[in-house]
Amino acid sequence: MLGIDLWTRTWAIVDEEDVKAESTCYNNLKTMIGGQSFESSRKGEHFKKFKTPAQLIMNSNHPPTHIEADDRRFFISKWETEFKPTENKTDYFRNYVKWLEHEQGYEAIVGLLAECDVSKVDISDHAMMTDEKLQVPL
Repeated sequence: MLGIDLWTRTWAIVDEEDVKAESTCYNNLKTMIGGQSFESSRKGEHFKKFKTPAQLIMNSNHPPTHIEADDRRFFISKWETEFKPTENKTDYFRNYVKWLEHEQGYEAIVGLLAECDVSKVDISDHAMMTDEKLQVPL
């Protein structure tokens, strides 16, 4: 899949990508996150401008190794689930997927998001500061 196909969608979800400071990957991410469009060509087509609405979500079992001082693009949050001694991780996720797919879980999430008041959100503001972001080396 081309970058065009990834960044012109609603979400771009990446799992376990190790992005090094000042690498080509990191600089490309900054460009795509910070911009609203880019010029490129698809295979067999001429260059044209593409809008980039995709919201990037990166998931990892490891915290970021760096972030630029005063960077406004990244929100970092640690999500954990503590399993009860008698609870099996596999059972937990099996039940979660069952809820999503067969018990209107997706619909419940859509309903929750529909009720969220985002009228005061300014997408040009800095990303929210979190304890996890404060722990990332600058």
